Amino acid sequence: MAGIGNYFHGEKGKVLDLYLLPSGDMLFLEMEITGNPHRKYAADYGSDIGIDPSIRVGDRVVYIRADFYGGIWVKEGNEYSRNLEKAFERVCIFRKKYMDRYMDQFHNWEGSKESYEHPHTLIKRLANKSKIPLRFEEENVPSDVSEIEISIFLSYSHKDEEIGQRFASDLKKEAKAEIWFDRWEEKSRDPRTLLDEWLSKAISDCQSFVAILTKHSIGSDWVKKEIQWANEMSIQKKNFHLVFLDMEQVGWPFGETKNGKLIDCYELSKGEIAEELYAAVYGRIGRQQWLKEQQKKSSWLWRIFGWLLR
Repeated sequence: MAGIGNYFHGEKGKVLDLYLLPSGDMLFLEMEITGNPHRKYAADYGSDIGIDPSIRVGDRVVYIRADFYGGIWVKEGNEYSRNLEKAFERVCIFRKKYMDRYMDQFHNWEGSKESYEHPHTLIKRLANKSKIPLRFEEENVPSDVSEIEISIFLSYSHKDEEIGQRFASDLKKEAKAEIWFDRWEEKSRDPRTLLDEWLSKAISDCQSFVAILTKHSIGSDWVKKEIQWANEMSIQKKNFHLVFLDMEQVGWPFGETKNGKLIDCYELSKGEIAEELYAAVYGRIGRQQWLKEQQKKSSWLWRIFGWLLR
């Protein structure tokens, strides 16, 4: 269940730092962010991930995935066309004026050092013109910024243990989440504690509940009990997230206890399932919902993103 290029639609954060970083023959636009559970840094290498150069320190930003692998970081509020299209245009112009020019100068200088100025002299002038601070690699010391963590109870049928194990491992690694997975917790269980009490307390101690819905799990009495306890917890806790992953098009078989977000995983890749799941767990708008809104507003985005990838 690897992510789409390890970037997930709807990621958000606040910009702590933004700077130009020359490295060999390439010039990067790098951004340090806080409040994002997936990463501390994002960088525009002039390829599939863009950063709107109008972003400044202190802005709140969001990542928009435009196609299967690539996307753009923009200020919150610019997630849809026409603002999104303008952000793509700024990325294209910035890359041509600064990144491409630096690369050309670097190769010219390497070919004839006597005829061309040192690329670092050029980049200092370009940085002044762009109004974005310049850093060199030896100055770029990552700071210790804490990452957000969220605790998740994973509910599944033991007949689907392989699926459950994979989801638990990927959530722990990619969503930076603390996962309560019964197979990992069995050794810590007090033998005097009843199974019902052990499971219900674990759910109440978590911030989110994720159930994997399959033909096996919808027939499991324990999964039904866990969903009931989680539903009760969502009534008690305002920010308690319930997420249900429909892996086999079983729909919603639990009657009036339905609460939370049901994700139809049919025709979604593993990365897209992960992306929708992380959006639900962290209370973000999923890409499938964003796509519906974007398609209502404009079809220009896809043409502009094609320019970006050239």
